[in-house]
Amino acid sequence: MQAGATVEWEFTDVGRRLPVDVKEVEQDRRIVFEWTASGVRARVTILLEPADADTTRISINEARWPMDHEGVQRALGQTQGWTDFVCCMKAYLQHGINLRLGRTKKDH
Repeated sequence: MQAGATVEWEFTDVGRRLPVDVKEVEQDRRIVFEWTASGVRARVTILLEPADADTTRISINEARWPMDHEGVQRALGQTQGWTDFVCCMKAYLQHGINLRLGRTKKDH
């Protein structure tokens, strides 16, 4: 990902493609992008920080949600999605296991 680029991510488990507008990239430390994954133009900031020599702490902030009932519900849904993303990434990076396989008929 490079700042200023637009990339397209495909989510086969929900049958959707999304443009992702990359705003900032600081290699191995920070990624900032905007997208409309849940119907609002949200800004996502992913921070990677070394916790120790063998551990990286990741934090994800998705902002710009309307402060109403619907906005809160969408933000909570995205929290579940980001939790799944981080768990899948960890399983793949540490153990070579792709937890996303089998989520769509296309994977079978």
